[in-house]
Amino acid sequence: MGPSLDVTFIREAYQMRRLVEINAVPDLLGRLGEGDVSEWIDWHIGAGAMLPHEDGSDLSEFLRDVQPFD
Repeated sequence: MGPSLDVTFIREAYQMRRLVEINAVPDLLGRLGEGDVSEWIDWHIGAGAMLPHEDGSDLSEFLRDVQPFD
């Protein structure tokens, strides 16, 4: 039995979003200043440092904090 229509739609929508985002990055970087890009890089490094490094950690607080930036 194959995946339901809902699962297929969600998977395809996610893949389409990923393609759009990946293709938007070079264009966006070409229009942004170096300071903006540096700030984004620093933010992502900081967010990575906030991740719990223990297996089985509860990520709900971390995900709630970074979700507004998605």
